[in-house]
Amino acid sequence: MFYRPKGKAVAADVIPYFENGKYYLFYLKDHRNLEEVGEGCDWQLLVSEDLVHFEEKGIALERGKQNEQDLYVYTGSVIKKDDTYYIFYTGHNNHIDGAEKILLATSKDLIHWEKEKDFCFSSNSDELEINDFRDPFVFYDEKKEEYVMVLTGRYKNLPLMQYRGALLKATSKD
Repeated sequence: MFYRPKGKAVAADVIPYFENGKYYLFYLKDHRNLEEVGEGCDWQLLVSEDLVHFEEKGIALERGKQNEQDLYVYTGSVIKKDDTYYIFYTGHNNHIDGAEKILLATSKDLIHWEKEKDFCFSSNSDELEINDFRDPFVFYDEKKEEYVMVLTGRYKNLPLMQYRGALLKATSKD
């Protein structure tokens, strides 16, 4: 697959979801045009039945404002529970202490999304960086009957030359 948005923009970090014979390819749109578009990036959506022909749906998850956690709407994942779709995504903003947090949006149709303003999951450990907490992938573990979120972080108390990256796990019954 090769896809490039119009203008200076590039498509980054594709987040795939498949249902009913259709591929929903969410991707980060890096505008690369601060002068005209401003700072931040959002999730765009392409839909395809064959991964050759694509229908552009435009913005799926809009970036926030400069004072909001999700000025940059970064990587995450899509999951469905009952009749609702959930996007867990990284809200990134260098202008805020605690630059990266996990945020949530919901949808009934995979096209129109509403951000859940009351949901914010962040590093609460003294061992982990508060500015490096991202890329949630959520799935349902049928054996344990719980949802699992796998995400990445970084230890802050190790010397710079040591491996500091961490793979983290959170669980929930709902």
